[in-house]
Amino acid sequence: PIGLVALVLTQIKLPSSSRRRDVSIDYLGAALLTVAITCLVLVTTWGGTAYEWASPLIVGMGVVVVGATVAFVAVERRTREPVLPLPLFRIRTFDVAIGIGLLLGAVMLAVVSFLPLFLQAGDGASGTDSALLLVPLMGGLLTSSILAGQIVTRTGRWRIFPILGTTITTVGMLLLTV
Repeated sequence: PIGLVALVLTQIKLPSSSRRRDVSIDYLGAALLTVAITCLVLVTTWGGTAYEWASPLIVGMGVVVVGATVAFVAVERRTREPVLPLPLFRIRTFDVAIGIGLLLGAVMLAVVSFLPLFLQAGDGASGTDSALLLVPLMGGLLTSSILAGQIVTRTGRWRIFPILGTTITTVGMLLLTV
């Protein structure tokens, strides 16, 4: 229902573009990226738990990941409108942002996945209580994201935020290991 309301509002409020242009959708690139990511997720999820790491299924999916990734890069080099323009990786700022995003995404996945489990098993909290204890984390994320976005929009200075965020994340990870 919320998506339908958003769709209706965007159709009503956003200006329509009278300018038309030829658009080339990179279906092959999107399909190869989907195959590579799906197999990578399955390898890392099933490997060592549901299947042995050396099992034919896991090894085969690993080969598919590598093959689909190589094919994806080849397709993206030749297509007119790629899903992921490869020249972006020549921009240092983009590379740093991707690296930091990967680090923060991994940390957030670990925290959101394992903190409730730790609170239940280690601290004796109920399922509801452990979930409610994540509310301040999510509130802080929401507030800091909005605040950082507003500051960057007003001042144009953005470099301090990745540095500060990475430093805080690193310190937090070190504290979690103690």
